[in-house]
Amino acid sequence: MNFPAQCRATAIGSFPHDNADAALDMILEHLADIPVWPQLPKRGFIEGMCPQYSEGLPAVHLDEREDKISVDTGHDLPGHMEKFYEHYMNEDLAPFAISEHAAPGLFAYVKRLKGSSGIVAAKGHTTGPVTWGLTVADQDKRASWYNDMLRDGIVKGLARKAAWQVQQLKAVNERVIIFVDEPYLQSYGSAAVPLREDETVSALNEVMEGIHGGGAHAGIHVCGNTDWGMITRTQTDIINFDAFEYAQAISLFYREIGGFLEKGGILAWGITPSTSAIDGVNRDGLVADLRRGFGLLIKKGIQEDLILDRALITPSCGGGSLTVEQNLKMLECTAGVSRVLRGDK
Repeated sequence: MNFPAQCRATAIGSFPHDNADAALDMILEHLADIPVWPQLPKRGFIEGMCPQYSEGLPAVHLDEREDKISVDTGHDLPGHMEKFYEHYMNEDLAPFAISEHAAPGLFAYVKRLKGSSGIVAAKGHTTGPVTWGLTVADQDKRASWYNDMLRDGIVKGLARKAAWQVQQLKAVNERVIIFVDEPYLQSYGSAAVPLREDETVSALNEVMEGIHGGGAHAGIHVCGNTDWGMITRTQTDIINFDAFEYAQAISLFYREIGGFLEKGGILAWGITPSTSAIDGVNRDGLVADLRRGFGLLIKKGIQEDLILDRALITPSCGGGSLTVEQNLKMLECTAGVSRVLRGDK
């Protein structure tokens, strides 16, 4: 992967603001190299992880008045799927667009940054197929992931929506990153959430192929612990993990992580906490924590120069649940850690 990571800073998608321009002001002040468009969950239900990416997916019922999203598998699902596949087979991305109503932050981002110079990459994000499929249920409370016909539509629809998003972000910068956000992969391997590796990897890869097909870099964000070996077996270019809590855990997969880095992959270290723990940290302490995390991989034989060259610095997750003041500190710390590691204090 030809991408100048080199400990540059970026962020995950959600912000605590209710106004896109206010969020963008903060983002552009602190994440000048790789700014992200802001998702604003406090603005309304439509900006939740699944509703925001539901337009154009088959059999979806979205009720913003009741703050509910579901899928209807009991009323003519084959008909819903037939209409969906007509759009899909035409390879027209317009039916899979994200509306300005659902994502004003995306539209404000493109409008403000279109044709701008000086940034390294434009960064976007999409909810991943596993998280979407396990979150949104049908009329019988069965997760849509476990309906084979519907799962195929969800995966293909999210892949098309990711490709549409790449198109929009290309107006900002030719180099685009899209993170596939998969918090539900924290449950991968548990008896409570049965997931087969072949189905999981195939679904993730199909969405990543949509991103790659548009000429962009694909990343995956998991904000808890998971089977990182399985993650390296996907087509992801970037692995984003919670380095504040789980640096030790990811070091257990040093062989897979080392191979991933040597092949050009990037490890995005989520060292800045996105919880109330942000109140008790500072830049220098986070730098020390991060260097200890690097050290765990260095002890396993991964070269320090390789780690630093193939590293991005991020918060551990999105800041949507924080106060605006806490979110500001989160970005300040993330940018500060990046500057220290890049020798620009």
